[in-house]
Order: sequence, then structure tokens, then C-alpha cells
Amino acid sequence: MSAKRILRIFCLLSLVFLSACANRPNWRSKRAGNKDGENKASPRIIKMKLPPQEEVKQRGNFAGRGPDFLAFSKADDRVIAQVGDEKLRKSQVFDAMVQTHPEQVRATIAVLLGNRVLAAECEKHDIRIDSREIEAWFANHRNLMVQKAVADYGKGTTFQTWVRLRFGQSLTDYERIARNRERAKRLLGRLIRLHELREDRVQLRIISTTDRNRALSVHKLATEGADFATLAQQYSVHPSAESGGLMPPVWRASLNPALDKIAFDLPIGVISDIVQAKDQTGRDRFQIIKVIRRMPGQETSYAQAEDKIVASLVDQPLSQDEWYMWQLKLERMATMTVEDF
Repeated sequence: MSAKRILRIFCLLSLVFLSACANRPNWRSKRAGNKDGENKASPRIIKMKLPPQEEVKQRGNFAGRGPDFLAFSKADDRVIAQVGDEKLRKSQVFDAMVQTHPEQVRATIAVLLGNRVLAAECEKHDIRIDSREIEAWFANHRNLMVQKAVADYGKGTTFQTWVRLRFGQSLTDYERIARNRERAKRLLGRLIRLHELREDRVQLRIISTTDRNRALSVHKLATEGADFATLAQQYSVHPSAESGGLMPPVWRASLNPALDKIAFDLPIGVISDIVQAKDQTGRDRFQIIKVIRRMPGQETSYAQAEDKIVASLVDQPLSQDEWYMWQLKLERMATMTVEDF
């Protein structure tokens, strides 16, 4: 089996968490680092602490918490291939993948750890997906894939053959993984919408500069009445600059800590003072914000809000902005620790 096929199968087996949640929304991806001439490499260490939960008797023990399909698989280091008398073990394949595909490995690790947080949060709020819902989805999915099999490989190609040729999997594995991926997607969608209902959020515009003097001059223009969105387009190095500094609605936990209190205390329409903060790489940024909307949270449980949440996802599926804001919140609500490799 080729290294490429091994990588494809490994990632498919691992990424039961919705792959779309790793995407970045347009406002972030278009401008990241452009004005600084920066190349933002992915960090080699992911640090995340598990969310505190009072009902957990043994801190840090996630065994049996949340949907079983999101649990880590049982660890082993069995032999998976052999040439002559020399055996190849799973750990050796992982080492080779780290050398040849480090970004995919990091993404997979982040997804697997995120799965455990998702499972724990779903357990905490008693969020479940009816199996009949998944079976109805899979029946439609299978019909579409049968049509795709014929389109890809010609008339007479069976679904099972298409799965083997396309993914190198058994039909049983493919069906299980497809169901789990869709179940994870729906669990996450409902969890995010529940958090959006329960927690205060604000929407703001931001101008971020690398130089304090530049920030002072821009702040003067803004407070004298210049259009904030136009200033953001002209002077901001923040990824949102192209959209006039407009960010999607944010939770407290998804903001840079330096901006958190200011954003939630600042009156709508008022220009903030200059805030010095660190970006993800530890460099100084001088930022100015303007709150344009407040979205107060409600006291509600998932059971009380379930019908509303499910209907909202049918009418308006989660946007990339919502996925990304959840990622930022996740980074601050939990701590994952991955050793450098």
C-alpha cells in the first residue's frame, strides 16, 4: 500500500469530527499577515486544558463521557506490514507521517482532541442525535454516492467497488465512518447554536496596527469622525481589514484577553482607546475597536431550546464564521497539550 493511500485512510479514520470546522472564514484567510509580509506557520504545540466540570469525580478522566464514537480508539502498536523478516509497526508509520506530512498529522491530532471536548460538552448538556435521523441522511447519501460511482468508473460499478477504489476501505468501515462524521457534524452544530443562545456576544469592527504611532494617528482620525470601516481597510493589518474590520459575533472566550473586557463594556458606537495586545505569535499589536451590536444570552437548557435550535440549522446552516468563532472559544475553554514531535 502506498504512503499516500495510508495517509488517506489514516486521516479518514481519524477525522470523524466535521472537517469543515477546520476551515477558516474568508475574513481571516484573505489578509492574514499580508501587510506585515508575514508567513504564519502553524504552531508545533497545541495547548488546551479540559473544561472544568463539577460532575466529574476524577479530574481529567474522559472515559465513558459523551458519545462513544468520539472516544479515542484503543492504543496498540501492532505489526501492520512486513517485508522479509522485518516488521513495520503502527508507531513507525506515525513517525514516517510526521516526517512527510506534519501538517496533516497536527490537524488530525487537533481534531481527535477536539472530539473529546465535543463529547464532554454534549454529555454535559444532554445533546443527542436520534439514530433514525442519521439513517435517513445515510440513505440519501448512499444514493448520491451510487450515482457518483457510475460517474467516476462507469456503468455497472457497485457502491462497494467504488468505496474500495476511492478510499481503500471496506464498505462496512466506510458506512460507519460516514455515519459518525455526520453525527459529529450535527452534534457540533447543535452545541454551537446552544452556546450562541446562552452566552452574551458582541459584534465589532477592529483596526490593528504594528506601530503605536500609526495607531495614534488612526485613532485621532476615528475619533474626529472618519469612517471606521474605511480606516480599517486602509490601515489595519487584521485579517478582517478587507471587510472594513467587521468581525462575526464573538463570545467573551473567543476574544483576545486584552480586548475581552473592553469589548463587552464599551457602549455601542463608541471608539475604544488603543489596546496593546499580543497576536498568536507573541508580537505586539495596537488595536482599536468599535462595538456595533450586542447579543445578550438567555437562560435556557438544550431540552428547552432543542426545537428552536434544530429548526434554525435547517433554515440557516452554520456559517464558516460560526465554525471559526467556536474554534477560538475552544482554544480558551479547554486545554489540549501535544508534545512537539
